[in-house]
Amino acid sequence: MEGLGFIRKHLNLLWSTNVVSDKRENLSLVARVVRALDDSKPKWWKRLLAAVLASLILVGCGKIAEKLNSPFIDLVCSVWWEEATATLLDSHGQTAIRYSYEVGDQTFSGNQFSFGDISGELMEVKIAQFIENQNLEGEFTVFVNPDAAGEAVIQRSLTPNAWMLIPLLLVLLALSIAIAGYAVLPTLVYWWRGKLRREFMLDTPELIVSSLKDGGAGTKLLFSSMTIVHRGIWFLMWSIFWILLISLGAVGGGLLMIKLGDLRWIYIWAALASFVVVGLFISWLIFRKSFSSQPPGVVFFLDGWKGKKSVLEDEKVSVHWMSDPDEKDNFRSCRVGLGRWQNEQSFSRWRKSHPDWRDTLVDILRGTVGAHSFDLDTVGRFDGPVLLGEELHLVMIWQEWDGKVRQTSIYLGRLHAS
Repeated sequence: MEGLGFIRKHLNLLWSTNVVSDKRENLSLVARVVRALDDSKPKWWKRLLAAVLASLILVGCGKIAEKLNSPFIDLVCSVWWEEATATLLDSHGQTAIRYSYEVGDQTFSGNQFSFGDISGELMEVKIAQFIENQNLEGEFTVFVNPDAAGEAVIQRSLTPNAWMLIPLLLVLLALSIAIAGYAVLPTLVYWWRGKLRREFMLDTPELIVSSLKDGGAGTKLLFSSMTIVHRGIWFLMWSIFWILLISLGAVGGGLLMIKLGDLRWIYIWAALASFVVVGLFISWLIFRKSFSSQPPGVVFFLDGWKGKKSVLEDEKVSVHWMSDPDEKDNFRSCRVGLGRWQNEQSFSRWRKSHPDWRDTLVDILRGTVGAHSFDLDTVGRFDGPVLLGEELHLVMIWQEWDGKVRQTSIYLGRLHAS
């Protein structure tokens, strides 16, 4: 119950404002997340290509759905079909079958075994076994449409070919939605993020704006409090999307098959349900980790870094900072600096190879603005040969109000020789 309370509390925060001051209206969590996203501009040709690809996949989904439409509707309607006794008339090969049955005073003949395309080896074996059994047993049960007595079926189920189309349809549908989202969402987010950042720069202290080139037009903004949240939210969104998709398919298909008496689907339903439970548990852990400890509410200004993806080794990095007016004062003390390590390495391994890394950090005081120019030549390298190039990271260590000390790193760009 404690975990559910934690999730409910933070879901309510998504659109609610973070009240930290009575002098201004603060942003909701969703707005703060969007504002902190990377400032790269979406490439129009990638979005156009994604939109075309999504459209083509949707056309394919429509063709598959058209093929499934009639068998699936018949399958659902057959829940209310009535039973009748039938006898085998004749069979030709392993897939052609004909039987007769009576409804009232009339006799009808039918040749439908199940709903969908009956071609394929699996269906041939299934019909052959049925014919062999009926030669021994004689009469068998068929299901008759009460509104059209000439329509009957032996087994109220889809053929293997039809069943295989369902997961294919779901996968293609999910893929088309994801690609369509990739085509549309970045443009909307880019516009909203730009609007939020322009409004933020209007409220930025003149002491910082006056020290930035071109009034901050080329400045890269880093909202440190959102770094861990970003890492969790994207994974959480995809996890929930796939879990919902699988859940709908598992629950819907399982209930329908149980209603039709095909109990083999209980095992598949149980397997899918266990997958969903594990997925929800992992998502909950990620969600909890993302919100349990946010970095200090500090905004960093990297002058001349907007859209920049690489840094020269002899370049100096000028960093300005201020307290984020939309975040609560969640730290007792904080220090910040730079770190550089190889692409395949990590922050933890870099710390182990540089036990004195804290000595190069600069103090950040709560509620104040500040600046520091970092010389990349003095930033500790990762020991060993540089094989795949180096990356530059902003490193932070802070102490929370409860005394816990935490640390994180924020990727800035790649390093290149001058």
